[in-house]
Amino acid sequence: MNQIDKGMVFYRFQEEITVKKRIMALSIILALSVSLLTACGSDDTSAVSSSAETEASESEDSGVPQEAYDDVVAYLTDSAVNAEDVVYTVNGQDITASEYFYWIAYEAYYYSYSYYYTYYSYPDLTAELEDGTTMADYVLEDAYYYATMNAAVYSKALEAGVTLSDEYQESYDSYIPDSITSLGEDLWDEAVAAGTVSEDDYGEEEKAAWIEEQGTAQMNLSLLYYGTTREGLEEMYLRNYYYQQYENVLFSEGGEYEITEADIEEYIEEQEVRACRYLLFGDTSDFEDLTDEEKAEYLDQAEACYEDLTALSGEELDEAIIAYAADNPDGNTTGELVYDSSDTVLEDFETLLESLDEGEIGITGKTEDGYYVIIRDTVTAESEFSDSYTVAEQCIDDAYQEMIDQWMSAAEIEDTGVLDDFSVTDFMGNLDALRDLIDGVSSDD
Repeated sequence: MNQIDKGMVFYRFQEEITVKKRIMALSIILALSVSLLTACGSDDTSAVSSSAETEASESEDSGVPQEAYDDVVAYLTDSAVNAEDVVYTVNGQDITASEYFYWIAYEAYYYSYSYYYTYYSYPDLTAELEDGTTMADYVLEDAYYYATMNAAVYSKALEAGVTLSDEYQESYDSYIPDSITSLGEDLWDEAVAAGTVSEDDYGEEEKAAWIEEQGTAQMNLSLLYYGTTREGLEEMYLRNYYYQQYENVLFSEGGEYEITEADIEEYIEEQEVRACRYLLFGDTSDFEDLTDEEKAEYLDQAEACYEDLTALSGEELDEAIIAYAADNPDGNTTGELVYDSSDTVLEDFETLLESLDEGEIGITGKTEDGYYVIIRDTVTAESEFSDSYTVAEQCIDDAYQEMIDQWMSAAEIEDTGVLDDFSVTDFMGNLDALRDLIDGVSSDD
């Protein structure tokens, strides 16, 4: 059976990815954390209490100490730092502890899950590495960079007179309220399905109040999960929106640094961007363990496919590739790949691709996966990398990043000394313990 595993031919695992991609991923990460918490609140969702009653009972309902709700930063630092404390200033812009600790918590999440999806286990971020450092040290290093970079770009945008577009302003203003409503609606649906809430007992106003209350409680848990406050999150998001807005102002059509077709063509050449479609005949999970007869069968299939495709062009070629995919019950025999010089691609695959002219078709020898039939395609501004970024978007991002690097070099960054005695390993231990409480799982389990 023909099989394709894009992960085998193409390894785009980078220790550092572009700033925009990391920043734009934050809303996804937050939404993910919020959704994971929808089962962590009170089991009794059959009644609506007043806001005052909710605040008074929030700790009891969630199992989280009231001190964490009062000031999660102080809770996580044993009262050494408070949420509103300014830890750094960048060109006069304050970075509060609540904003900074969000970045630490986010980076810890990022490192843990990147590690998990590579090694299928979660790392001990506080364990000492061979060089005497810990992964927590790298978490802190990245958090410092992104927090200060965000503030530096924000200050430059304000200096340039940039304001948010109506679309961005509306999105910023509505993000948390809409998230609360979405969370509450999900909880409502779950409660109705479980029979703990009867829709007949609620009018529209009572239902809306229930959704607001339950959604707010879950949002508050999410903020604790990331060691931050609503104010810290809002400040971080505001700077993110200005980050994107300033990029649009600088590089969009009519902007001072508008990217032209010639710029993109130069970028494609300099970055050695390649595009292709391919079919794999083999088994990425255990091809080397197959018998010689089974491997020979895959080779026969690949050679037959190669002969078929080389006789075709245009729409007929496209239709034939689709037909080969349809022959596989898994529907996954073909793939598309766009990559550049920063990526690592299966050597035999890349060697063949480099030998082909655009529009040509080739077949590899035996690889660790099997046999690849490759069709080299033309790279355009709209060609998409595996993360769905187009070549044009990546060209703009890289140009923006070069500009940001210059701003960071010239930025006036002041350390207020608030974190002089801060221990990232202690913080991570406290955060993990808090997350265990939020997840409803004891650290001793």
